[in-house]
Amino acid sequence: MEGEGPPPPAADLRITDMEINHQSVPPGQLPGPNGKLSLADAQRTLSLSFSLLDYRAGGDLRYRHRLEGFDQGWLDSGTRAPGASYTNLPAGQYVLKAEVYQAGQEGPLATLSLPILIEPFWYETLWARLGGLVLALLAVAGIVQARTSALHRQRRRLEAEVADRTRDLLTANARLDMLASTDPLTGLLNRRRFMELAAAEQLRAGRHQRPLSLLLIDLDHFKRVNDEYGHRMGDAVLRTAATVLSGAIRGSDLAARFGGEELVLLLPETDLTGAAGMAERLRQAFATATTSLDGIEVRVTASLGVAAWRAPGESLDNLLHRADQALYAAKHAGRDKVMVAAGAMPG
Repeated sequence: MEGEGPPPPAADLRITDMEINHQSVPPGQLPGPNGKLSLADAQRTLSLSFSLLDYRAGGDLRYRHRLEGFDQGWLDSGTRAPGASYTNLPAGQYVLKAEVYQAGQEGPLATLSLPILIEPFWYETLWARLGGLVLALLAVAGIVQARTSALHRQRRRLEAEVADRTRDLLTANARLDMLASTDPLTGLLNRRRFMELAAAEQLRAGRHQRPLSLLLIDLDHFKRVNDEYGHRMGDAVLRTAATVLSGAIRGSDLAARFGGEELVLLLPETDLTGAAGMAERLRQAFATATTSLDGIEVRVTASLGVAAWRAPGESLDNLLHRADQALYAAKHAGRDKVMVAAGAMPG
């Protein structure tokens, strides 16, 4: 119509600031629409900001971005200073996608697409890798030839070395198995290994109709120790508790760190009365044990929940659940107490 001006320009999402390896890029060198970005092999850190150039848009804008080839999905870019940041990007080709939305409207107001190329280091190039592979193959061929010649001359010595290495491998495998089964802080079984062994012990108890009991142990106010003395003291307290527990059990018992400050003890051939007695002895031992670190001494009590297996139909999970309920009752009753699944321990 007469008197109307030209139509307003379309909304435009532009890059307004960029840092490469924490160095600002001059405004005149920022990528524009349909621009590309090429980074050298050592330029692996990228931060940039973008903004919507549209005076018609309201204030309630939402930005999101995604680096195709790197991000699994869209990421929130923030609203006050929308942008994206990446560190230690691998060499390769990417496309940075960005979109801006206004609340209550479908579809983006504007989009941004920036192809990015990061050059590989020399040792990441195809020729360097092929050269390395050739050198490796030559080295392997030389080693094979040398060892084949030595085998004919010193067969007995090599057989002895093979035997030694076999023993070392068996020792290493045993060590790995122990590490995979043990909590590194306390030296007790970890939760996964405990559940495996406890399930086998439950089957044995059911097959032979033998009693089986379980104790759940929680160190009282353990968070307070970490807050007041630091996590080093907390770790030391856990090691002290593990030492107390290990020193009080039989070789057939299974003791483990169940999680955080919670320990668990499975007692084969033990009924509820025997398990409650063991729990009370442990409670007293925990209460008198002292942890010393950097001239500071700390004592931490423990609450214990006791449950006996209801053979033959009860699951291990349900046995743990009943012991956990008893533990909760012990903590609710004031801590530093033993509670059994059927009620409080006499006395």
